[in-house]
Amino acid sequence: MIKTVFPFAGPNVQIARLVDVHSRGIDKDWMVKRAAVLTKEISGIRPEKGHSFIHAISMGCMEAYGANRNGDGFNEKSAKYELPEPEKGRSKFITLDGGLHQYHKTFTKYAKIYKDHCNKDPELASGEIVAEAYNPEMRRGELLIKVQDEKWAPELEKSAQGEDIPFSMSCRVPYDICSACGHQAPNRKEYCDHLKNEMTQVKSGGHQVFAINDRPTFFDFSGVFRPADRIAYGLRKVASEGVMPAEFIPSAQLAELWGISAPRSVLLDGSPRPVQEKLAAMDRLAALEKQIEATGSFVNPEVDAAASCAPLPSDTISQLRSCDLNDLTGALAQAKICLPIKDFYRLILGGKYDSVAGDVDSAESMLPGIFSRMLKSGDGVEDVTGLKTYDPAAGLLPKRIRDLVSGLIPDMSFGEEPVGRRVQITIIRGGGPPRTAVKTASEASISKAASYLAKQYVAYQLAFSRALGGEGDGIAEGLMIRRNYAA
Repeated sequence: MIKTVFPFAGPNVQIARLVDVHSRGIDKDWMVKRAAVLTKEISGIRPEKGHSFIHAISMGCMEAYGANRNGDGFNEKSAKYELPEPEKGRSKFITLDGGLHQYHKTFTKYAKIYKDHCNKDPELASGEIVAEAYNPEMRRGELLIKVQDEKWAPELEKSAQGEDIPFSMSCRVPYDICSACGHQAPNRKEYCDHLKNEMTQVKSGGHQVFAINDRPTFFDFSGVFRPADRIAYGLRKVASEGVMPAEFIPSAQLAELWGISAPRSVLLDGSPRPVQEKLAAMDRLAALEKQIEATGSFVNPEVDAAASCAPLPSDTISQLRSCDLNDLTGALAQAKICLPIKDFYRLILGGKYDSVAGDVDSAESMLPGIFSRMLKSGDGVEDVTGLKTYDPAAGLLPKRIRDLVSGLIPDMSFGEEPVGRRVQITIIRGGGPPRTAVKTASEASISKAASYLAKQYVAYQLAFSRALGGEGDGIAEGLMIRRNYAA
């Protein structure tokens, strides 16, 4: 889950202060007044042409400062936490992970300084995080950042006059933990009723409802100057004066609204093995896309023809729908069968397919180059790699279904033998499909429903690719991607 969080460390605290650097270093009185813990790092800096240094407070721990007004609490360290209303089956006490003591250091490993969270391209960074530390006395995180004078001139001038600089930061957490019941939600859709309906509210028992960010990975610290950010910053300022604003936007929703995504390095390092394997699959499939777009073909027209197949009969779809989805995808993956997008949605939606057939057509038009685009932008990568809905399972299907799947192998499998037979037939018949001219739908013309359907199908293809486990010489994955480019 990606979140956008505003710095907080109690009322009347200036979040960012320009560090007054002299040739001999920093005035010790300045550091004492600032109550900075980064004394060693700050005392060691010297003037640097074209750059300025800022001391910033990231956030205070929830044990000392509570949750922020977007409903986020950051625990200080690993400790037992008592749940006031534990969900059914959960102990009254849970053990939190390392908190800010352990995870605040991810700022220096992953984060750079940006403006307006334009963090998809590291080349757009306008500064760096020189040092970070958790201040045990003030119970807050601190940052020493360096910014480019040319890009930050207006903000630096305001800071020199005593005004604060509006910052916000982005982080990724594996899940939110409800402070009331302990429910763990990897996304907003899986929030419990507390987080859905009572975020930031104080219950009759005296406890506040908020999301505990137990294992945050920080990857972005931005000056926020877009209009939407100004509004959010203004709401934070109102809240700091003890007045709860009428508007309330959870931090996860803020990240969604601003289109923030985590860098691939964050996803790789902070994800379980299945997600890492799907990220590796995305790399392979994006490379295949580039190959097809460069040559117009995966191998040659005869081999490429093996990617196509006739639509499944309605009776076959009906029989397949009677099975557990994960067991079925497991049997299909074992047979090296990846369903075309229309058959996939006929299977998933059944009789509801006709109502979205137009959106499925639009989703199909998005498939050429989709893995490359997603990796470049980062949009949706965490969603599709973390989705388990289509992951193949090893459950035993009824014999009639196993026989049905076996019957599909000659015409649909990407296995070496069935592909070889289909290639021979194509050669005998005199050729295959022409080389593909790459055409993609205009993003502006795609509905939200079609975009959602395309990403769900991408998640299915990734689950299939991961199930292959690197078998063979890439023929199955190559033909799967070649089919995405079918006219």
